[in-house]
Amino acid sequence: MNKPKSIFIQKNKEFILVQTYLRGLISIVDPSQEFNYLSPNTSFETFGKVIKDKLLASRNIELEEFYLIFKSPEFNSLSERLEIEQQNLYGYKNRKSIYRNMDFLSIDMEEKRFVITPHHQDSLDGFTCVRDKEGNAIEFEYPLTLSDEELGAVTMKAFDYCTSIYRR
Repeated sequence: MNKPKSIFIQKNKEFILVQTYLRGLISIVDPSQEFNYLSPNTSFETFGKVIKDKLLASRNIELEEFYLIFKSPEFNSLSERLEIEQQNLYGYKNRKSIYRNMDFLSIDMEEKRFVITPHHQDSLDGFTCVRDKEGNAIEFEYPLTLSDEELGAVTMKAFDYCTSIYRR
């Protein structure tokens, strides 16, 4: 069975950033993708289309390719380059101001469903899954037949479940 296609989404009051994952030894952000910032007020239809496009770009990679990417300067400087870009675009003064009010979630596209997982921010740019009272990860499952607008809407709703050590 193939690994699911996967994306990672960051959202704060200034922007939404949808990033394609490559699935190898572990999931990593594809450093060669185009990084486009969406307004938090983007229509559900546009947001859903971007999500589907980024999911379709996700792919499995062999171990050799994983190591080539993981050891590349492009990959190792990616976070810093994106943070500098965000500071220039949105006037942030430092990393803390970028991530302080950030929500994170991931979406997997499996054979017959989307799985949306809200995350808990446990450090500036670190996260784990949000858990219910029994300790189970909170996940939302939807059929692949969702329209772009429906996918955008349920993804925005899933952000309501994101938590953070900075917002208690």
